[in-house]
Amino acid sequence: MKEELEEVIVARSCEPEDSHSKYLGVEVSIGTLEGSAFAEDLKRIALNEDNLWQKEKTGFIELLSDGSEGEGEEMYVSRFLDDLFNYNDIYHNNGLVFFEEILTDEIEININSSVDREKRSTENFIFSTDINTGFGEGENYLGSYEGGQLLFDNKRIKDNNIKEYYDYDKVFNNVKIPEKGNYILNIKFQDCYFTASGLVEKSKKGFNFCEEDAIFNNGICESTNYEDNKFLITPEIDKFSYFHIKNLDNVLCEFSILHGVNVEGKELKRNLNQEQNLEYYSVHLIIKDNVLIGGLTNKNNSFTPCSYCFPLNTVEWDSQSRKNKYLDISSSIGWVAPWEEKSKNSATIKDLLNLLRHY
Repeated sequence: MKEELEEVIVARSCEPEDSHSKYLGVEVSIGTLEGSAFAEDLKRIALNEDNLWQKEKTGFIELLSDGSEGEGEEMYVSRFLDDLFNYNDIYHNNGLVFFEEILTDEIEININSSVDREKRSTENFIFSTDINTGFGEGENYLGSYEGGQLLFDNKRIKDNNIKEYYDYDKVFNNVKIPEKGNYILNIKFQDCYFTASGLVEKSKKGFNFCEEDAIFNNGICESTNYEDNKFLITPEIDKFSYFHIKNLDNVLCEFSILHGVNVEGKELKRNLNQEQNLEYYSVHLIIKDNVLIGGLTNKNNSFTPCSYCFPLNTVEWDSQSRKNKYLDISSSIGWVAPWEEKSKNSATIKDLLNLLRHY
């Protein structure tokens, strides 16, 4: 007899503070700069910068210097910068962007109603990241915002079986850049209303939570959080933390991207046609032997004052004024960028080539 299936749709959006998008996502690639191809392209650009970027109309909403919003009718596009995403032998993916690690309250709709603005999701799942194995003494407590235990068919899941449902090391993949060699880290900002769906066997729909002080009768919890049992969704998250790379923490914050979800290992398929709308600017950071040596971008203007550049490190909390202050990362490294004079860009490219020993 064929097992009955049920559709699961997981849709999520993210709007960091002062973001220019209600669905802010990123495409990220990391690649090795081997041979002379990258250097030769840079040399050609140094001779004719007009090959680097061209202006194009866009629906981009620009944050003006007085804090108001204005329509940015034009932005610089660059085939050369887009092609840099082909340097991806170490990593390439795209998804919804979050600060540091993704916490449950950032993606759990019962806590944060803005995470699925268009209400695309079904209501038949909970996240495995709700499980916090370190919160209680050997017990599988629910995340510390509420307190409770994970159930299957209203029965406690034994503590030693929790890793079957939530293994931190499998959920959070730490993306690394080797310490020796020449590498490029590419980040493109874009809209991403994360949407994944699939048909799942109904027999897997048996999960629930109980309160921390719930009463059990013959091993059955009498007080569950949800009227109906749910599927248990495990998010797939890539984490980027590069504070060991010299100069990089002056430019880039620690961040994570949500790029997939699964039900007990079965991947739900992303619907990319429903996810992406606008693409914004990109940033390309050149790293040599664990040191950030320069960057390229097609961003129209410099990075300050600018509050919508996350995960770029343009905002810092000022404890005295108790307000955010905006940092100028434009001067932290040499940038090849539209706001610079052509002669300055040419000099920066030559410096990069010297540092990469390809000049």
